[in-house]
Amino acid sequence: MELTSLGRAYIAGASSDRRQELLAHFQQVRKAQWDELGTEMLKAVDEVARHDFCVASWQPEVVAVATPLSFEGADYALNMSMTTVDPAAAVVRRLTPLLLLLKQHIVRALEARDE
Repeated sequence: MELTSLGRAYIAGASSDRRQELLAHFQQVRKAQWDELGTEMLKAVDEVARHDFCVASWQPEVVAVATPLSFEGADYALNMSMTTVDPAAAVVRRLTPLLLLLKQHIVRALEARDE
């Protein structure tokens, strides 16, 4: 969870209390990596706050973008990942509009089923 865009988007979309609980957990279990990992996780939270998505590329030639989705008090996350040698920025430009459009469609469909 702490390494992937999906997990980081989930953490970013969680309530402040839940987010702090998760960050404290990962700080405990990832002590040796926490300085770098904590910075990356907080960057993802900031990316979601500013742009509604975050990016992670923790495996060679894999780039993933993710966005949180909350509905009826439950937190979820959506992501799109691809294997590529392209620069991460190019993948972000390609995938992010599609991901955010998918999120809009899902939210609309969920809201419509309750009407």
